[in-house]
Amino acid sequence: MINNKIECINCGNCCHFTIKGKVHRCKHLRTNKDSFYCHIYPRRLGTRISPYHYCTLRVLSKSNYKGCPHNQSEDNLINNISKYNSQVLNDELV
Repeated sequence: MINNKIECINCGNCCHFTIKGKVHRCKHLRTNKDSFYCHIYPRRLGTRISPYHYCTLRVLSKSNYKGCPHNQSEDNLINNISKYNSQVLNDELV
């Protein structure tokens, strides 16, 4: 199982997507003083956030952000993607 229980620091950096070289923040990202939060967090996974993008687990993102506890090496990212794909496949077969 992928460890997605690491505490988020609520920086909001991973809640964006790029279209034609322009960065857009997710429409579900909200500001709370000096931090951010997702107002659909419990049901965010798989939600379409643009015509071409869906919300996914942070541990499946290759981006590294300053101070983010989810930052990881390329090898760890590949391992997490493999684990995630296996989990999804197993869930679909059950």
